[in-house]
Amino acid sequence: MTEVQGVKFVVNGNYKNLLGTLEVTKENNQLTAKRVS
Repeated sequence: MTEVQGVKFVVNGNYKNLLGTLEVTKENNQLTAKRVS
């Protein structure tokens, strides 16, 4: 688990919270969170 801005994400997976679903991808050792809903 990697903590990004106080929210814990699962690398290469989806993290659902009250704000919606974030699509998290890891590329070049950097995490990118994209809101998909």
